[in-house]
Amino acid sequence: MVVAVNTTVVETDCLNNKSNFIKEVFKRIAQYNPQHQFIFIFDKAYDEDFISQKNITPVIITPFFQSAITVKFWKEANVQSPQNALALKYWYNIKLPLILKKHQVDILIQTAGLCSLTTKIPQLLIIENPANKLQKKHLAQAKKLITNSLYLKNEIITKHQIGENKINVIQAAANDIFKSLSFDEVMQTKDGFADGREYFLLINDGNLISVLKAFSLFKKWQHSNMKLLVVGTADGDNAVINKLHTYKYRDDLVLLNDIDENKLAKLIGSAYCVVYPSFENGFAQPIMQAMQSNVPIITNNTENSRENGGDVALYADSNSFEEIAEKMQLIYKDEILRSKLMKNGLKQANKFSWNKTADQVWETILQQQQAN
Repeated sequence: MVVAVNTTVVETDCLNNKSNFIKEVFKRIAQYNPQHQFIFIFDKAYDEDFISQKNITPVIITPFFQSAITVKFWKEANVQSPQNALALKYWYNIKLPLILKKHQVDILIQTAGLCSLTTKIPQLLIIENPANKLQKKHLAQAKKLITNSLYLKNEIITKHQIGENKINVIQAAANDIFKSLSFDEVMQTKDGFADGREYFLLINDGNLISVLKAFSLFKKWQHSNMKLLVVGTADGDNAVINKLHTYKYRDDLVLLNDIDENKLAKLIGSAYCVVYPSFENGFAQPIMQAMQSNVPIITNNTENSRENGGDVALYADSNSFEEIAEKMQLIYKDEILRSKLMKNGLKQANKFSWNKTADQVWETILQQQQAN
C-alpha cells in the first residue's frame, strides 16, 4: 500500500502541537510498517530529520503563488485574498492529484483541514477545530475524519450533520523526554532561567495579556518572589511585548525565544506549575507534557481540556484573568493539593502514548483500505 501524507503544516517549532502530532504519529507508522510506502508531501523545504525511514519519500509541490499552504489561510478563510484562494484550489485540485497519480497512491491523509475535491483516491481528514461552513464540502469528501476529542466529534456531528461512524477520536500524547527531573536538574534549570527561584511557566499561544494580569493579581495577593516564564509568542502579542517595559512586575517576567523541545522539557519539568489557558480546542499536548513531567497545570475550562486533564488539572476560564489568578494562588497556598495533582497527573499521563496514538491512526487507515 502507498500512503500519502499532506505534511504542509509541519513546522520545526516544538510548540506547534499539530506538527508534533504529525511527526510523532507518522514516523512511527512508517517505522512499524516497512512493507508499505509513504509519500510525505511538502510545499516548501523540510527538515531532513522528518524523513526518518527508508520507506518515506519526500515530495515538494510548490505553491501556485509564493505563499505557503498553511492552516492559517483557513482559520481566516472569510477574509483571505482571491490570490490565496486560487492558490489553494490549484494546489489541492490540480497539482496534488497529479502527484498522487504519479506515485500510485492508495490513501491520502489530509492534515490541513482540506481535501482535494478532484481526486477519487480515498482521503482521511485530521481535524482539530470545529470546521467552518467553507469546509463542509471537504468534510463530506473525506472518507473518514480523525479528531482529538469526543467533544469535537459531537460538535462536528451536530453542526455539519456528519454520521457518527465517520469520525474516530484519537488523542495526542507527550514525548518521552517530558518526565520527572532530578533535584539537580531542577535546580540547574531554575538557576539558568529564573535566578534560582520558583516560577510559573506559561505556554503561550495568544493569551499573554490575561496571564500577565493574572500574575499581577497573584503578586498583589501573595507578595512572593515567584517568577513568570513565557515560552511561545503568538500573533497579536507584539504590541503587548513592546509595552512590557511599563509592566509593574517586569523584573519577575522572563520571555524565552528559540526554545527547542529539550529545553522545553527542562522548563516544564522544573516549573512550580504550568499555565496553559489556550483559546484553541486543538491537540492539547502541554497538558500531557506537564502531567508526564510530574508538574501541575492550570488550563482552559473546556470539555476538550477535561478529556485530557481529567480531575488532575486546575481549570479556569481563558477569558478571565481573575479565575487564572485564583488558580495560581490556590496551587501556591495549598501544597497538599499540589502534591495530589502531581501524583495523580502521572497516572493520567500513563493513559496516553504516541505508540497508542499511532496504532489507532494506522488501524483507521487499514479499515479504510479494506472498505475500498
